[in-house]
Amino acid sequence: MSYDKKMNVLNIYIKDLFKKIGIIKILLYCMVMLLYYSLFSLQPYFLPRIYESTVEGKYKLNYIYLLLTFVTFMSTSMMNYPNNYFLQCIRKYTKQLIWERNKEKNYLYFINKEVGNIQNLISEVSRSVRNIQYEIIQVIIKSIVMIIIYTIILYSYKHNFVCFVCCILFNIFSCVMFTVKRE
Repeated sequence: MSYDKKMNVLNIYIKDLFKKIGIIKILLYCMVMLLYYSLFSLQPYFLPRIYESTVEGKYKLNYIYLLLTFVTFMSTSMMNYPNNYFLQCIRKYTKQLIWERNKEKNYLYFINKEVGNIQNLISEVSRSVRNIQYEIIQVIIKSIVMIIIYTIILYSYKHNFVCFVCCILFNIFSCVMFTVKRE
C-alpha cells in the first residue's frame, strides 16, 4: 500500500472517528483542557502574591491569591477526569468503528487470518489513536496555552520581545526533548 493511500485511509478513519465521538464532545473537551491548562499555567503568577508586604514591613496573607493558588493546584488533579473520559470515548468508538468496517468485509478476507492476530491489530489501532490524544493533543494544547499566558504575563516587563523569544525557544526545546524521549 502506498504512502498516499495509507494517509487517505487514515484521514477517512479519523474523520469517521470524529463523527462517532461528536464534534460537540471534542470541542467541549478542548475547551475544558484550555481552561485547566490556563489555570495550571497561572500558578507561577499567583504563588509569589500569596503574601503581600505592608507599610510596617510585615507580610499579610492575601486570601484571594491563596484561593486562586489552591484552585490552580486542584486543576492538575481535575484534569484527569476529562482526560480519562475522552480516552474511554476514543477507545469505545475506535473499536466500534473497526468492527463496523470488519462486518462489511467478505468472509474470504478473514479465512487465512488468525483470530488472535485480528484482535491484536484492532487493539493496536485503538492504542495508537489513544496515544495521539493522550500525548500529542494534550502537549499541543498545553504548549499553546503556556506560550500565550506566559507571553501576556511577561509582557508587562521591560523586555517584551526578549520574553516572547524565550517562551518560543522554551517551547521548541520542549518539543525537541519530547521527540527525543519518544525515540
